[in-house]
Amino acid sequence: MFSRYRRPSKLEATAHKLYGAVVAGARDPSFYRDCGVPDTAAGRYEILVLHVFLLAERIRQLPGADDLERQVVEAFVTDIDDNMREMGVGDVTVHRKVKKATAGLFERALTYRAALLQPGDNKLVEAVNSHVPELAGHPGGAERLATAVRSRATALTVLPDSAITSGEITFV
Repeated sequence: MFSRYRRPSKLEATAHKLYGAVVAGARDPSFYRDCGVPDTAAGRYEILVLHVFLLAERIRQLPGADDLERQVVEAFVTDIDDNMREMGVGDVTVHRKVKKATAGLFERALTYRAALLQPGDNKLVEAVNSHVPELAGHPGGAERLATAVRSRATALTVLPDSAITSGEITFV
C-alpha cells in the first residue's frame, strides 16, 4: 500500500516507461478500424495483452532481465486493477477479475508464442481468431492483425538491447 509513496527504483521506472509504450502501441486506431477488433473493454484488453506479450518475449532475449519482465507484467496487473476500479467494479470482485485477466495474459502468451514460431501466419491467424472472435465478421481482419503482430514482433527483435533496458521503445 505504501509503495505508491516511495520513489520507484530504476528498474521499476524503466518497466513503467516500457509499459507506457505498450499502452500507446495498443491504442493504435488501425487495430480497431482496419482489423475489426471491437473498440470495447474486451477488444482493448486483447490488443493490450498482445503488446505485453510481444514486449515480454523481447525482454526474455536479454540476459538476466527476468526482473524487468516481471516488473512490466506487474505494471500491467496494476493498470488492469486501476481500470476495473475506474469502471466501477466492486472491491469484492475486482481481485477475482484481475486474477482472471492476468491468467488470460499467460494463456494467450502460450498460444501466441507457439503461433509466432510457425512459418507463415496461418497459426497466428487462428490464434487471434480464437481470442478475438469478432474478427470473423470483418473480412481479412484476422489476417491484417496477424501481419501487424508479426511485424511488431520483428521490429522489437531488431531493436538494440539498450533501447529495451532504457525503456526507449515505440511500437510501429
